[in-house]
Amino acid sequence: MQTQELLQSLVDSDGRLRIETANSDRSTKFNFVYHQHLYLNNSNRFADLKAAALAGVNGTLLGLLIREMVINHPLSALTFTLGAALLFTGMALALTVAFPRRVRRRDKGLLYWEGVRAYQEQEYVDELIQMSRWELLEKMLRHNHLLSGIVSRKYSLLNKAFVVSISGYLLLVFAFLYNLLA
Repeated sequence: MQTQELLQSLVDSDGRLRIETANSDRSTKFNFVYHQHLYLNNSNRFADLKAAALAGVNGTLLGLLIREMVINHPLSALTFTLGAALLFTGMALALTVAFPRRVRRRDKGLLYWEGVRAYQEQEYVDELIQMSRWELLEKMLRHNHLLSGIVSRKYSLLNKAFVVSISGYLLLVFAFLYNLLA
């Protein structure tokens, strides 16, 4: 019976076969939303990668400097302390970017893994299959909008992490040079 219903859904009221071409308005929108999702997802991953690298560099540099630096002058001590504090702050901001955020509620959903996991397997499959293409497109658009907010927040924090870290690097270079030359 399902095969017959499927075949009937492919024929319009005039008895003509309904065929959706790749150039249709619907396909174009789905392609756009899909590629937008890939772009946002890749941007999200890249922000995480940059943040992890920055946190690693800052942590390694802090460890080396704390272990190896001998401070001879009060001005060097002050600039070293400020520079180290800025590196630590930059590392904390970078880790905030890279730290995974989870949806706290247990609501069922089609896009986030925790929302998908809230379904029973067959219930999830049935809901997705029964959903119209326009409903799915709407859910994907809403998800992309939410994802763009996440990416925007991550890059804003990442920018702050870089500015703070670079300021810390400059202070540490000054502390090192002053300590060396004075």
